[in-house]
Amino acid sequence: MSGARAQLRMRWPVGRTPPENHAPVGYALRLYREGDQAAYLDLMRRSGLAEWTVPELEGLLPGTLSQGFFVIEHGASGALAATAQARRSFHAAHPGGSEIGWVAADPDHAGRGLGLIVTSAAVRRSLALGYVDVFLLTDDWRTPAIRTYLRMGFEPIVEDDDARGRWATIRDGLVADRTATPR
Repeated sequence: MSGARAQLRMRWPVGRTPPENHAPVGYALRLYREGDQAAYLDLMRRSGLAEWTVPELEGLLPGTLSQGFFVIEHGASGALAATAQARRSFHAAHPGGSEIGWVAADPDHAGRGLGLIVTSAAVRRSLALGYVDVFLLTDDWRTPAIRTYLRMGFEPIVEDDDARGRWATIRDGLVADRTATPR
């Protein structure tokens, strides 16, 4: 048995409209464009999500839906502060679906709702292109991202005892975080 756990899955409820959010003052939501490679790779590294090379990044681009690669740019620095992609599904449980993937935010820009903004934009794009099965994959340790996904309206997919237990642990941790007394 491998030590790596399968990622948890969440689905966007059919018929639900994602929240429409606008970037805060000083930030701009836009599409990824040629010339963003270095800034994007830096964002992924700073977020702790991935350490990629330009060829690895370019290998992901064909799976991205048309106009489905979003970034938020910080105006003062020009740095990319958050990102999400609407992608064609390559997951066996979601043939013909759209995966919301590679959601990341720079910790230096935390607390501004940037992850919610890019995720919502990616969901909106998937729905606009006619996708009904919109889902995402996440890891147990990505608690801030999971909190955002739940707040948006994503629903955990619980199809076995392992997922049930993992989601219960996450739920208990989120409740404990909310009820913790500030020091």
